Amino acid sequence: MIFSELSLIEKETGLKYDPETATLSGVKNGVPVVVFDNDKKHRFDIVCGAVITERQFGRIYIMAERFPKKTMLGIENVDGCVNIYCKGYNLMQENLPLLIEFLEKLTAYLKSEMRKTTPIQVAKVLELEDYAILTKHIRSDGTVRPPYNIRGTVKGILGGLLGLLIGCAIFVVFIMMSDLVGWIGGIIMSAAVISLYTVFSKKLKTVDCIMTAILTFAGWALSNGFAYLFQIFLKEQEAGNTVNINGILADLTNYSMKYTEIAGNLMNRLIVTFIFVVAGAIGSYIFYYKHHTKDMY
Repeated sequence: MIFSELSLIEKETGLKYDPETATLSGVKNGVPVVVFDNDKKHRFDIVCGAVITERQFGRIYIMAERFPKKTMLGIENVDGCVNIYCKGYNLMQENLPLLIEFLEKLTAYLKSEMRKTTPIQVAKVLELEDYAILTKHIRSDGTVRPPYNIRGTVKGILGGLLGLLIGCAIFVVFIMMSDLVGWIGGIIMSAAVISLYTVFSKKLKTVDCIMTAILTFAGWALSNGFAYLFQIFLKEQEAGNTVNINGILADLTNYSMKYTEIAGNLMNRLIVTFIFVVAGAIGSYIFYYKHHTKDMY
């Protein structure tokens, strides 16, 4: 028989306390949940059988704002469950009402955001007794930052490069058709880079936003630059001159002075397409955050 403060909140939480394992378990708001009094690690380990993405962890941290400072140690996805680690002595006795409130908000949030539920094995939860949090990257608010996924970023960059090639090809076609519709190609190119980046990396964190922005900007510059060179090439072909892209690049200054109208259009196009490349990027980010959060990770 193990006494735990968790036994004092059975009625308030609607969960059942097991004195043999020091766990409070059951289904709350349609979500399987187990709270383990991990005395060996001086923690309360909360395990919820819900499949969510790590991007939604921020909302869970916000729910714990009323906890005593540095109570929340970390959150992670493990075997389709959400594991939340809290300092046990920070939530005992007078702070138990905060735990009750947190469990209510947590399960209600998970029910609205989860992709599906996952059965919880109490035996697996008890194994947390020997589990030490290895990630020691502490944020300013005392929470633990999960380890960085380098492999996902590398995959994302490869996907982003593929999106850049496809997007640039479409972008150039639109620019060559008409300067007026070039902005449509800018939106498509941005969406292609960001979409394929996220499909390959299965994540979109700060570093990924920076990398997709770099790739998108590179695509904008390459597309407009190639369209400019190709327009000069077509003008030379119409004039009966034999020339290639390398030849134009080697004598670009003279060609630019020769075709001032094309150069003037390029400057206008750069400004217009840049605006819509940025708009396309912002739109793609919003789309992924709103519609793909349950498919990430």
